[in-house]
Amino acid sequence: KLCNACKAASQKCDNPVAKRHFVQCAKDVANSTAQLVKSIKALATKLTPENREACREAAQPLLVSVEHLRDFALSPEFAPVPAKISPQGKAGQQCVIDAGNKLTGTSTKLLQFSRSLALNPND
Repeated sequence: KLCNACKAASQKCDNPVAKRHFVQCAKDVANSTAQLVKSIKALATKLTPENREACREAAQPLLVSVEHLRDFALSPEFAPVPAKISPQGKAGQQCVIDAGNKLTGTSTKLLQFSRSLALNPND
């Protein structure tokens, strides 16, 4: 799935360098995974300290490949772009914001009055 995600990211990317990097990451992950699977099969066939060590060693390139992919994907180039509200959108929201502000102000005054009344019930 990770390789397919890399390929999909490369297809959506406009930057040719980034496209190649995603494709290379997919290849690295695929090759590393294949080597690890080969080592796991050998270990499953014969549980020896040597085969266990071979699995551990085969896992390292996969971990490195995934870390490189993660670091690349988290680079600022792929960071989400903050939403921008158009002037028309702001104008459309203004009446809701004004009503909310008025409601908050009125509620504050009501609470102040209630507090005052609770402290001085004779008023």
